[in-house]
Amino acid sequence: MVKFPAPPHILTLQGHNSPTFSPPPLDGSYTLPELFDYHAEHSPEHPLFIFPDDNGQKRTIYYPEGRRMINRAAWIVHGHYSRLEGRYAAQDGLRPAAQPPTIGILASAGLSCFLNTPFLSSLSPMGDV
Repeated sequence: MVKFPAPPHILTLQGHNSPTFSPPPLDGSYTLPELFDYHAEHSPEHPLFIFPDDNGQKRTIYYPEGRRMINRAAWIVHGHYSRLEGRYAAQDGLRPAAQPPTIGILASAGLSCFLNTPFLSSLSPMGDV
């Protein structure tokens, strides 16, 4: 699992003065999925996404809800990948053995926000998906 230490040249930590945000340790001890866990627990009232809904009203997704949505997406991807796992295995020799499957999202343009990360699989309770 890849750890994410903060670059040493960062002078001001984002959200440092926010009353709803609890900064995580930036020493590289957390993976990206673990950072979402951290924020869901330590910054539950801090917005993850703010966007207009279908009626033009402000919609706010806080870290705990975002974390649940990420888990749900991981389960959906896992189900689809499991169905096609044989096709992926048939690609032996066409890609490096250590390369994980490529997962893509086809989405229409607009105000929608997609959190796209190669670490989504490790967010799943199923482990690697």
